[in-house]
Amino acid sequence: MPFRSNVLHHLTTRLARGAGAVLVLHVVGGALGFATHVLLARWLSVADYGTYALALGWTFVLARLAALGLPSALFQVLPQTPTPRRVLRTGRWLIGGVGLALAGLLSLLWTYDIAGPALGWAGLFLLPTALSLFETNRLRLADRPQWAYGPPQVLRPVLLGGGLVGGVWVLGASPTLLLVGLCAVAGLWGAWGLQRAAPAPPASSAAPSFAPRGLLAVALPLLIADGATLVLSKSDVLMLGGLRPEADVALYAVALRLAQVTTLVGVAVDAVGAPRLARCLHERRAALPGLVHRLVHLHFWPSLLVAGVLVAAGTSLLALFGPSYAAAHPLLLCLVGGYLANAATGSATVLLVASGHERLSMRISVAIAALNLVLNLVGIHLMGPLGAALATAVSLAARNVWVYRAVSRHVGVRPSIVAATRHALS
Repeated sequence: MPFRSNVLHHLTTRLARGAGAVLVLHVVGGALGFATHVLLARWLSVADYGTYALALGWTFVLARLAALGLPSALFQVLPQTPTPRRVLRTGRWLIGGVGLALAGLLSLLWTYDIAGPALGWAGLFLLPTALSLFETNRLRLADRPQWAYGPPQVLRPVLLGGGLVGGVWVLGASPTLLLVGLCAVAGLWGAWGLQRAAPAPPASSAAPSFAPRGLLAVALPLLIADGATLVLSKSDVLMLGGLRPEADVALYAVALRLAQVTTLVGVAVDAVGAPRLARCLHERRAALPGLVHRLVHLHFWPSLLVAGVLVAAGTSLLALFGPSYAAAHPLLLCLVGGYLANAATGSATVLLVASGHERLSMRISVAIAALNLVLNLVGIHLMGPLGAALATAVSLAARNVWVYRAVSRHVGVRPSIVAATRHALS
């Protein structure tokens, strides 16, 4: 018992220090991104801002597709292979080839007016985004979270915002969608370049455990799960873009960006906690329940505090984007509720995948994605943006209940704020 307690204390101390550093990066990056989007919402027309929001939505969907599930597969593959450099090189070539093909196709469709400007810009954004997803997880597993999150969280908005301010100063007028797109491309490639320059894990001379085919065998189920998760996170914006005018997309995008502040602490905790969960599963199983419960506490209570601030001051915060955006307050309330339900189960999804149940995670994600599509279709038709917000909140809650039950059954740990609180009080 003393050994188990010491191990748990060591893991928790390192987790808190790492999460604190990543949280600082996310807060700074979030503040920079928030300020940039406030400027964009004020400088661009509502229609152009809606187009840009749609482009970002398509970017993350297509980038996950181009990544082939390889970023998530690294959590299972890299800890087991003695030749990480070969795995990383193979992953980069696969992502680069698929990303270039998709980008070229979308550029051609945009050139010949077959695809709209949102998909055209997404074609320019997707390759550096996909490569950055891969490098982020590589650096997380190498225990370098500052390198993993610093460039995309801080450098990207700095380059975007700095380019916009410089463009306004040179042009003497508000920026156009063209300038915004070019600055965004520069920010994405700059962030990836800095991540790529970060040192890799040490190589080994042993024979490889994973050939490219074996790497893809692990990655493809995760690609399906990632795709389903993206349906859950992006279908609201994309379906609004297909069924409602750009003004509704802009209203929803602003509420969504503000609601996502609730997730800042959880993202920081997962950034540091996911690799430790993976190692704890294989090396220190006795310490796992305590670590999981501490992760849940770190997820939930700060998120609850942030949610309270957003609910109380939401109208004033939305008005920063422009007077017309204050009407998005009901959307904000729904989305904050969904993200808070997500925080109540901590790192449950990470735990399910890291324990080797990626196919079960895939099935859950696909089922919830299908539910989300149906709810969005009905909700947007009946209530517009509010229907999309309700669909997202209900889907998030349903997914987390299902994942919690799966982890409880297959891993033997209860990752919920209720179980964690009972454990702390016992």
